[in-house]
Amino acid sequence: MPTACPRRASARERDALLTFEEIERFVAIMAVRGVRRIRITGGEPLVRKGVVELIRRIAQTPGIEQVALTTNGHLLDRLAAPLFAAGLRGLNVSIDTFDPTASRPSPAAATRPPCWGASPRPRRRASPTCASTPWPPEA
Repeated sequence: MPTACPRRASARERDALLTFEEIERFVAIMAVRGVRRIRITGGEPLVRKGVVELIRRIAQTPGIEQVALTTNGHLLDRLAAPLFAAGLRGLNVSIDTFDPTASRPSPAAATRPPCWGASPRPRRRASPTCASTPWPPEA
């Protein structure tokens, strides 16, 4: 099944990724059929090259009223403001642990600030693995 995610996919896996045009077409078809809210999820959407442009294109689709995203937050400190400017209006941050010394997905992630570097305090803790951050990001 085609997906819309990972940056470091093999050439074979990249062939299975939906293009922005395919995603945009699917969203437009669904909007005509009454879908008003779109959530981008699966894998880690923030590592997809051009994710801000994808959010902008989806948000500009006639009939779409809300675009949301689920992320582990590792790039949120850099992308929160551009995503909001592009039209993102919903955000779920999925956190496996609040312990910064616990396992990390990659050595590069160990040097990144925690996901709420863009939004320093969770508004509420919805479950042990999910926190909602204040939105829009603070300047």
